[in-house]
Amino acid sequence: MAYNLFPNSGDMVLNSSASWGPTTNNYRYFRNIVAHEHGHGIGLEHVCPVATTKLMEPYVLTNVDGPQTDDIRGAQRQYGDHMEAVSDALTYAAIPANAQGLTSYTNLSIDDNSDVDLWKIVATAGTRVSLTVIPQGGTYTAGPQTSACDTGTSISASSIQNLKIDVLSSAGTVVFTQDANSLGQAEALTNYEFTTAGTYYLRVAPVTTTNDLQLYSASLTITPAAAIPADVNGDGAVNAADLGVLLAAWGSSLATADINHDGMIDGTDLGLMLSAWTL
Repeated sequence: MAYNLFPNSGDMVLNSSASWGPTTNNYRYFRNIVAHEHGHGIGLEHVCPVATTKLMEPYVLTNVDGPQTDDIRGAQRQYGDHMEAVSDALTYAAIPANAQGLTSYTNLSIDDNSDVDLWKIVATAGTRVSLTVIPQGGTYTAGPQTSACDTGTSISASSIQNLKIDVLSSAGTVVFTQDANSLGQAEALTNYEFTTAGTYYLRVAPVTTTNDLQLYSASLTITPAAAIPADVNGDGAVNAADLGVLLAAWGSSLATADINHDGMIDGTDLGLMLSAWTL
């Protein structure tokens, strides 16, 4: 029906005379064959046993839709996950999709014992972040193709690497590490606060030294600092710069300096500013 040689050796070939199955499930029969052959095109071999749990089994499958855990692990072992950067340098750290609030990620991976994943956080003073990473993959059986294709090794895909979360400074120095749980368990950094404004990084890294791939999902939440009414210039602190703005607007109704919103910048606003003064 189709074939595809390994990388750098040729394109995919589909037999136009073959029966390509029904249109059910959005042409799943056809899509799975093409995806299977593409697996060969990126370097994946057939996998046994025949258990209808892996797209790279040497038979057409229609009870699953697209790549399964073993197929994803095989591809990411060679090429990294869909967020993999040119390198693991801070320069290429991922930017969260949401500047504040929740961003969820699936099918991420630490693909060997030296790989790390990085997120870049540009924070104001008081910004808080939470990051939860959950190992994925479950347990299944897989091994090289044999004539009977009925053997394989049990793989505990959720327990390959013990993951930790590091908080890094702008220079890449570790300022905090979250490593409370053991192999196969989730790790959670909860409401970590950046006390000073700046650029920081969150890093997911392996604690263990196993040269194998760990799939995981991640949930990243960024909570901005609560607004400070007396911070009239919006720099995250109440200090002489704010006092200068307030005094320059004294006796007027300038909205940004009217801390108590009574329509007049006066002693009441000055008292509120001094009570919120920060060093």
